[in-house]
Amino acid sequence: MSSGAVGPEFVVVDGETMIPVPRSAIAPPATHFGQVHRWEGEGHTPLFFSCAMHTPVFISLVDDWFAAWREDMIADFEKDPPHVGSAEAHWKGLGTPGLESLIHMEPILASHLLLPYALDLCQLLGAQGSSPIRYCMMSVDGMVISPSAVRMDGVAVRVG
Repeated sequence: MSSGAVGPEFVVVDGETMIPVPRSAIAPPATHFGQVHRWEGEGHTPLFFSCAMHTPVFISLVDDWFAAWREDMIADFEKDPPHVGSAEAHWKGLGTPGLESLIHMEPILASHLLLPYALDLCQLLGAQGSSPIRYCMMSVDGMVISPSAVRMDGVAVRVG
C-alpha cells in the first residue's frame, strides 16, 4: 500500500503473478445470480484478491453506509437483542459507537462486526457507476481493520 494512496488499492493473484487492478476494474456482483453462477462455472478460474487502504480512506468511503446500518441495528436491538457473546452484543455494550470511534476503540471488534457485510462494503470500494469490470469479487473471506489500515482478502473471477 503506497503511503500517498487516495483510494483502495486492489491486487489479484493469478498463479504466481500479482496484478495491480484499478478500482474501476473490480467490483462485487450485482444481484443477478444467473450471471454469478455462470462466472463460477467452467472457464472462470477463482483468483485471490486483496484490497488495502488507509483507515481514513475506508472511513470516508463507508461512513454513510455504516451510519445507516447502525441506525437499523439499533432499531433491531429494540425488537430482538443480540445474542450474548456475539460481536453485535459487545458493540451494543460499548454503546453502539460510530465507525471511526469503533475502529479506534476496538479495531478487532470492527473487523468481526463488518465481515458479514464485506461484499456490501465492496460495492462502495470497487468500481463505481456502470464501467465494465474485469474482475468480480465473489467472496470476502478475511477482513482486518486497524486504526491505520484496512485490508480485505477474498476470491474474485476474471470476467472481462
